[in-house]
Amino acid sequence: MKPVFPLPLLALFSLALVSAVSLVFSAYDDPPISQVMAHNNDIVDALGQFVPQGASGFDACSLESSPSGVGERAIDYVSMRTVSMFPAIDDRVSADSLPSVFWEFGELHKDSVSWETSLNGTTCTSTADFEGVVQNGEIGLVFMNESMAAPIDSNPQSLPSGAAGMLNKTNGLEKLGIAMNGNVLFAYDLDVYSAVCTESSGCSCEKNALASGKKNVTFMCSNQISYAVEGSETLDVLERPANAEQWFMDNKFDNLVIAKRKFYKGEIQLNNGKIGEFSLYEFDIVEDGYGLQSITSIKNYSAINSSVFESQQNSTPSQLESENSSFSYVYEINSSYIGIGWNNLSLEIFDHFGNSFVVDKEILSRKLSAYGNISEDNESWIGGSGAELDTVRPSAQQTYGNYQIIPVVGGLIGLLVVLVSFRLARK
Repeated sequence: MKPVFPLPLLALFSLALVSAVSLVFSAYDDPPISQVMAHNNDIVDALGQFVPQGASGFDACSLESSPSGVGERAIDYVSMRTVSMFPAIDDRVSADSLPSVFWEFGELHKDSVSWETSLNGTTCTSTADFEGVVQNGEIGLVFMNESMAAPIDSNPQSLPSGAAGMLNKTNGLEKLGIAMNGNVLFAYDLDVYSAVCTESSGCSCEKNALASGKKNVTFMCSNQISYAVEGSETLDVLERPANAEQWFMDNKFDNLVIAKRKFYKGEIQLNNGKIGEFSLYEFDIVEDGYGLQSITSIKNYSAINSSVFESQQNSTPSQLESENSSFSYVYEINSSYIGIGWNNLSLEIFDHFGNSFVVDKEILSRKLSAYGNISEDNESWIGGSGAELDTVRPSAQQTYGNYQIIPVVGGLIGLLVVLVSFRLARK
């Protein structure tokens, strides 16, 4: 008898299965930078008037001037702030792939407000009518004791000129602070009346010329977000074979890569043909409360004819550089291959922002030889010149000298005397 599932339970199981499948297939083998940037650019206009549901108060903004108390009466909500940077992976940005700054502005105001003031029983009514709102600001950068700023003229906002040179001083761990500094001006036309009292005429409402007219309600806004900065500088050390020559039965292509950036995949080639590959991460897309997307990395190791070890540590390999510089990431990438003679080996690795680093080495693999004319597989080898030197390592010609045997008679007689004396002494 076949088991029967209740319909609600079956539907719940199907939904769970679909969710699981969606989760499995949500990851990307390569960082989906173009896809996310296209999405963010599509929704950027909405950031120009972003007001959360039920919003009230002043988010990252403070009331600086409020003529006749209009600010408190007429402005329900105002916010202007930096939100995120992109391209960014896991709150990291690249000096080689300069990001742009996404920022938001939102406000809620009353088109018209009125209020009353009283003096000696006389009540006067004043009004303020909304005329417009303007926001002004700049994006400020603070990085390794340096700073620069640029006025906001677009969304997303490009970094100031010279930012690439400043950010490339990183060792891969320093934080870049991105600050919003700006103001929001709400223009209102005020008619302000005050009670004026005299002994002869008593109290009446009169227009206050100084308080009336076009006035600005001013808010100052500021906030800061931060990202770790990756640099482009990368060093490579050929670990094996260290002298670019090795025995053909144990061919190694082992590299130590020291970098200021994180890598996620690579490919190894022998004479322009792929012989190995590896991947360290896959990627996923997340979305924030503004609808902006960003990319996160997920460790997911796989390798074919290669092995990779990644570590994050601060190192200063001064022996490899003309000037000292600190690095944050170390990769040991190992592979092997079959081949004899001269071979071109290459390693290409990609950072999380799609930038590549290439290592090209020409390595000689040879057989061993003996007696100057026999290779290790017992093949005859003339040795000493020509193309054969590319496949067999030369060895010294062995020679045999003539040795004379000189009898040491006196020594043997002396030894015999000692032995006889020893035996007599024991008797």
